[in-house]
Amino acid sequence: MTLTLGRSICYSYHKNNNIHIAKIILHHNSKNIKRILAVIVNYEICIANCNIYIKKGDSRMDLKLQYNCSNIDWEEVSSILEKVGMSHYEGEIHKKAFENSYAVVFAFDNDKLIGFGRAISDGVYQSAIYDIAVLPEYQGKSIGSKIVNKILECVPTCNAILYASPGKEKFYEKLNFKKMKTGMAFFRNSIKMQMKGFIE
Repeated sequence: MTLTLGRSICYSYHKNNNIHIAKIILHHNSKNIKRILAVIVNYEICIANCNIYIKKGDSRMDLKLQYNCSNIDWEEVSSILEKVGMSHYEGEIHKKAFENSYAVVFAFDNDKLIGFGRAISDGVYQSAIYDIAVLPEYQGKSIGSKIVNKILECVPTCNAILYASPGKEKFYEKLNFKKMKTGMAFFRNSIKMQMKGFIE
């Protein structure tokens, strides 16, 4: 797609229930571009010969969400947790944890496991969210947000608590989680959790 300088255009498309708007505002003064203001989602911009070329970014990801533990590679679950710097164990340990959870969500790109999360709950008024992880190369694509929101949909009447990995607090704040003033936790290895920055 080629756009002549001096035009103002707005593209919007609907995908996965999210509306993304890409807007380009151009000013052309003789041979120079005076001002370019761009907000682009999943688009690549190239400027050449006083024309702007826009081509859609890589959209080959086929995101699929699964809400059960069928056919999960548990060693891959362990590997993903390790890659994102979270606590990880042998695959069988994670298998038991997920199977004993109230709600689970696994995210796939085609057949590739790229993220997951789980919640334990009484199903009435309390829940706790654990093991929210997305492969580093897939982060920043709203996959983590989708996983958390789907888990919350599974416990619609419940409060939900979690402890965010240090540095990830802003991610959860965007999902309307609030910092607790009186949160307390008992850890079997408190020294390790303190070294990781979870407790004082």
